[in-house]
Amino acid sequence: MRSKPSYKSWGILLGNEDLHNAALLLNLRNGFL
Repeated sequence: MRSKPSYKSWGILLGNEDLHNAALLLNLRNGFL
């Protein structure tokens, strides 16, 4: 596992949980984690 991927940063920055969840799903699909 890498140190925290950037999706977490923008989820927090924008305060947008839906974006955070969507980014997490995309990263999982891409095998980013």
